[in-house]
Amino acid sequence: MAYTLATSITQVRSLINEASASFWSDTEIENWIKEASIDISTKLLSAESEDTITLVATQWIYNVDDEAWLANLIKAKGCYYSASSSSITGMQRVDIQKIGHLRSNSGAPTYFFENNRKFYVWPIPAAAQAGKTITVLNSYETDDVTKLRDEHQPLTFLYAAAKAKAKDRMFQESALYMSQYLNSINFERQDKYDMGVDPTSTFDLK
Repeated sequence: MAYTLATSITQVRSLINEASASFWSDTEIENWIKEASIDISTKLLSAESEDTITLVATQWIYNVDDEAWLANLIKAKGCYYSASSSSITGMQRVDIQKIGHLRSNSGAPTYFFENNRKFYVWPIPAAAQAGKTITVLNSYETDDVTKLRDEHQPLTFLYAAAKAKAKDRMFQESALYMSQYLNSINFERQDKYDMGVDPTSTFDLK
């Protein structure tokens, strides 16, 4: 079930047993939901999108000045290079220390990595690749609960309830909600997102 911000606030109010604003305002609860959404989107890679980078000749590093969506990039899960509508090639993630030591050091972009919300491609695009695009399947940071995966949205309710109870100095209940929140976050990371080293990262050396 997908929640809106309004229905999320209602769910939190159900947990804290206050159906309408009295001690806790809707604005407070909304801000706690936003805090949780940022935490969940960064820790669980819960907000997902497909965005593009338009290549520029001789440019191999792209940042927010080139593509605005990079400002919120957390992780590139995969990407592909489109030379045309009928010519699409998947790209491999590569460690920076391998740049210049790979089989492909010229021609169409074949490798990528990201760091500090910048996106790097290799080989360096030439004139023939200028204007072509790379599509990036990515996870990004957001404070919008509606952008989270449906199964992760209810976690924001636990976080907001913990904050609400702490404000009311009901610290035992607050700790209970926060413990549930953190345990759920840890479980989701271990179950789905704590991945080992990609074995393909050892390939394509000279």
